[in-house]
Amino acid sequence: NLMVIHSPLFKKSLIQKFGGMDEELYYNEDWDLWLRFAIGNANFLFDESTNTNALVRVHKSYSNDNFKMFLHGLKVCLKIDKFLPERKYQKILQPKIAYHKKMLDEKLVEELKLSKESALIKASIIYEITGIERYRRYAMIFISLPTWMCYVYMKSLAISYKLKNIILYA
Repeated sequence: NLMVIHSPLFKKSLIQKFGGMDEELYYNEDWDLWLRFAIGNANFLFDESTNTNALVRVHKSYSNDNFKMFLHGLKVCLKIDKFLPERKYQKILQPKIAYHKKMLDEKLVEELKLSKESALIKASIIYEITGIERYRRYAMIFISLPTWMCYVYMKSLAISYKLKNIILYA
């Protein structure tokens, strides 16, 4: 997602063909839109001339909440993944899905350091939004094991997922 939401220009026919932004997505709704355009073979042109500018206001906002950004990035990847079973798309989407999972796992480990209860809530939220079984397991482990064992469990899973991705996408 290399552009800010207000910088691209596109024809109304693209919205008519592919729909607008998904209002059910609270984050990454622009990325979802660009992906649908790309999947539909819309042409993209990037103008790098010095007279091409967009002003961006940077402020404290929900986009600074990395947990939510990764969670909803994963949600977009899973949504698009359902519609693109072809291998050529899987080679692009699966590493992206793995990346979002890895980042969410890291956020859970950080949260676990601060508060086991908060990590439990976040793992449950991830499972509720994505349906990915490992986050339900994390929540169950956060309930039943001491914190240090939760770390060991999550770190061992992280290593196994990394090895799996190396083997699958090498």
